[in-house]
Amino acid sequence: MSETQSAHGLDRPPKPGPLIPPDRRRDAPLFFVVAILVFLACLAGLAARTAWRAADEWTAALESSATAQIVSDSAEAADTDADAAADLLSRLDGVAEARVLPASESEALLAPWFGSDLPDELPAPRLIALTLDPDAPPQIEAMEAALAAEGIVAVIDDHSRWEADIARAGRAAQGLSLAVVALLAGAAGAVSVFAAQAGLAARREVIEALRVAGASDRLIAFLFLRRFGLMGLLAGAAGAALAGGALGALYLGVIRTGGLVAAPAPGWEEALVLCAAPAAAALIGAVTAWTTVIAELGRKA
Repeated sequence: MSETQSAHGLDRPPKPGPLIPPDRRRDAPLFFVVAILVFLACLAGLAARTAWRAADEWTAALESSATAQIVSDSAEAADTDADAAADLLSRLDGVAEARVLPASESEALLAPWFGSDLPDELPAPRLIALTLDPDAPPQIEAMEAALAAEGIVAVIDDHSRWEADIARAGRAAQGLSLAVVALLAGAAGAVSVFAAQAGLAARREVIEALRVAGASDRLIAFLFLRRFGLMGLLAGAAGAALAGGALGALYLGVIRTGGLVAAPAPGWEEALVLCAAPAAAALIGAVTAWTTVIAELGRKA
């Protein structure tokens, strides 16, 4: 060999390949499946976070509000009593604001049940929207007693019956979303188990050669652990990126532009979910690969 060839490194030995050679024909479908599972798990985790936050916000809004309905024999008396009641309630401790709702707003509240035109026999109720101090709200009985002392009959609803329903619905939605996350994590683990078993079967000659060369079962299992852990990390990152893109598109295209509901912009909690997903996928892939390979090699020992 000439000095020129030696200078260019042509006489150097080739760089050794990995002890467990890759199998792109099997690895590509596994990567795709894990990425899809992580994508769905991220969506479920984000849904759980959103449901819990929405329930907290709605509950807080209900705790700081109440509604007073004036009970009167005539519309004229109801108007007079509503103004007097709003003035009286606004001066009570714990009441930040008392606003008489216009008749149009009251009719709009009944429109889903009775249509846009209320019958004459059913006049629109006179309602007072109360904004309460969430730290020291007044007692309903005290407000009704204060009104009764002035000869005003009113029914005050502090929305407490709705708080329990909303909190229960939020917990149910969160529990369902977390159950979906757990199922998807189990599915990812099962996929990793089958992939590790298939990898062992496809590389049977290589595994035997490593054993003959003195490699321990733990070393072979570590090679699979590293391989499946890295694949889980990369596939998890791809799935989390897709979920983040879907979340951003949903916020920009539907929520922010005035869609069905209003919601705050995604925050650090959502970012934490997306960042934790690749690490969780890597951990699941690594642990399942390790335990599967150790068990399989133990049976063949």
